[in-house]
Amino acid sequence: MQNLFTYNLDISSTSSYRSYVLNILSSVNRDVERTLGERIVKICKMKPRVRRTLSDSHEVFKVRAYIIGLNISLKSPNNIDVPLRIASNTCIVCKGDRVHLYLRLSSLGSHPIPNPWCRTFIGLSEISLDKLHGRVKLEAHPILYPILSTERVEDPRVDPDFMKELFHVRSYYTYKPISGIDSFTLTFRSEIDDQGIPKSIEPVLFGNLNGEAFIIRDYRDTFPLNEKYMVTRPWIEDLGVGAIMIGPRDENIIELKELKGYPELAPITYERKTGGNCTVKISSNEYLLIFHGVEAYFGCYYTYVALLDSDGELLGVSPKPVISPRVKDYIGARPATIFVCGAQLVKDELIVSAGKDDEITLIMSAPLDKVIGEIKFIKG
Repeated sequence: MQNLFTYNLDISSTSSYRSYVLNILSSVNRDVERTLGERIVKICKMKPRVRRTLSDSHEVFKVRAYIIGLNISLKSPNNIDVPLRIASNTCIVCKGDRVHLYLRLSSLGSHPIPNPWCRTFIGLSEISLDKLHGRVKLEAHPILYPILSTERVEDPRVDPDFMKELFHVRSYYTYKPISGIDSFTLTFRSEIDDQGIPKSIEPVLFGNLNGEAFIIRDYRDTFPLNEKYMVTRPWIEDLGVGAIMIGPRDENIIELKELKGYPELAPITYERKTGGNCTVKISSNEYLLIFHGVEAYFGCYYTYVALLDSDGELLGVSPKPVISPRVKDYIGARPATIFVCGAQLVKDELIVSAGKDDEITLIMSAPLDKVIGEIKFIKG
């Protein structure tokens, strides 16, 4: 089953990839969507043990560096210069004093995000950690990019236990509906080599005990908590609900029956939805989950942190945002939007990479103990 859903990027062509995507999109399961939607609604009605607030708070993180599209030199696989407008939603991976940056990019001609006709792709760049200060200039090359005309590639993340797994989002708009659906947002998994290059992709799937596996229409913000558990955010369009859920994983397959959610990670009053950003391992059996809430009326983003153990049990959550919209940092196409895609622990410093206003990347940092100090722990 996994081979059927695996696509080799080394031998890609438009026709073969089109057939591959059509096969995946035809496996959508509306019954699974309804079941997940009902579970999310129940979670949202539960009383949280820690109540989050949707408010601007003191800033825990300080800006260390920033990256704009004009300061990135990039060529296509066939060596043609691609001028860039957007360099956002970046995933950071530290390997000693070297840093890999997986950047969500778009050309100068692309429409602003979140316009459905904005074509974004993932580029990879490398820099030394001591140069990641102030205005950063980079050379990058594309590693994951659209092959179909209505496809966009977004939001790279890595497995904190296994840095050779890269996850990313692919969104599709179809002119002709597939099973009555014309919009899909899926998460894909890739294994990467020592240079950080993916060789193939396969979708994250929802599975059951019968060995069957499915997709749903929209499950962005899906990535590993660790090698055993996956964080996911199903969005159920028919009910207008979406919340963070955590379940056991077998590589790219999430065990559907064991998926669970916490009311502390579900939307609060005046939030439209919540979603995971990334995870970072902070001890032998503890993981810091960075997640966001989206304000219901104007779509402003607020970022929180939660502490989970290695079995996905919630230990605590920050009542206040640790990153507010930061409206004075940058004025872009989508104000009050800040979206973390990567986090790394370097000694006692937590370094995060975040898209700002869907245009640039901010590299921010904070002492880990200061971030943990924002968490209110849940009593057993």
